[in-house]
Amino acid sequence: MRPEKKERMLILGAGAAGLSAADAIRSVNPDSPVTIVSGEKGLPYARMALPYYISGKIPVKGIFTGMRRDFSGRKIEYIPGDPAVGLDTHRQKVLLRSGLALEYGKLLVATGSVPEYPDMLAGLDAPGICNLWTLKDALQIKRRIEHGGAIAVWGAGFVAFMAAKALAMHGRKVYLICRANRILRRVLDEGAAGLMEHALSEKGVVCLKDTNVEHIGVLKGGKKHIVLDGGRELAVDVLIVALGTRPNTGFLHETPLAGKKGLEVDEYLGTRIPGIYAAGDLALVRDCVTGERIAHALWSAAVREGRGAGLNMAGDRHQCDLSLLMNVIDLGGYGAVSVGHPLLANNTEVYQFADKAGKAYRRLVFQDRRLIGAIIVGRCTDTGFFPALIRGVPELTQARKQKILRFPWNIAPALLGL
Repeated sequence: MRPEKKERMLILGAGAAGLSAADAIRSVNPDSPVTIVSGEKGLPYARMALPYYISGKIPVKGIFTGMRRDFSGRKIEYIPGDPAVGLDTHRQKVLLRSGLALEYGKLLVATGSVPEYPDMLAGLDAPGICNLWTLKDALQIKRRIEHGGAIAVWGAGFVAFMAAKALAMHGRKVYLICRANRILRRVLDEGAAGLMEHALSEKGVVCLKDTNVEHIGVLKGGKKHIVLDGGRELAVDVLIVALGTRPNTGFLHETPLAGKKGLEVDEYLGTRIPGIYAAGDLALVRDCVTGERIAHALWSAAVREGRGAGLNMAGDRHQCDLSLLMNVIDLGGYGAVSVGHPLLANNTEVYQFADKAGKAYRRLVFQDRRLIGAIIVGRCTDTGFFPALIRGVPELTQARKQKILRFPWNIAPALLGL
């Protein structure tokens, strides 16, 4: 059933999920009012492009997604810099920080996630201590690194890795402070992480593993004084904090949707409340390998989920595929790909391969006659075949599996019957 013409489609969030949803709504329904609310000022931009901006690879105008979108011409109202602070599910209204209350017929919550900030930084308002999460962060970092100096990145996940890589490519001394025994520990095993750490070190990044920060202060002149738990001290111009994120759902605290881990959605991206959908970093979707509901904080997932939610809001009945984890880590032509669940340990068969030159590595993980995860470092030409194989297309017969294990550096022939 198509929605009435005057039913407002309200989208909270102007990231990949929100903009994708708006496009999908307009592709089906050209008449219903569509409103996008952004918590940040200015035009929408691609968060994933921020590392490329601070590295100098793209100009600031290259990160904007809204520059090519004529909102008014497409009957889309855009409200920037006015985040949601409350939701009344009974009256179908969203309260914004300015006091404006917006009614909706259908609502998409695509507010994404926000960075975690350690307690020791509370009250320490010093230029040059920031996340790499918003355009404001990126502009501050870019401005401060123009004059040289050293940078510390506190964290070792994907955002930390991208920040360290971008700044090293900018020709700066970079320290990567990693609390664990390896970088990217949620997606790479020790073998793959070791190769990526070595590649980072060749670009001037110093990886300080099994290390944490004990104290942060500000020296005369503005440098940041960092004391590490091993006694080492660093003096840097910029400290980027990248210790993980949490769902941006604080405005839902007095609603049935409140939850610390995000919003559970069904195969149509609908929440437990009819007419309210969720997509992007805060959407808990069903994983195609484990069947568990997890948040896949990936740009590609946000685009897919946003499109699916938009189509369903507009009246189509669009069922989204189960989600698949996939991380692509690039270091200027040399990189790694982690797909599925390559670190799952229960009842699995694990096969590891390394080439003689020590530049390429693969880890293939099987469970119950199916491939459930893979890590590929170097030699990534056949990477595109892995997502389909993990989804079960084509079926992994015993013959195919044996051929993959005999020729692990290129699985295409095994799947294409060559």
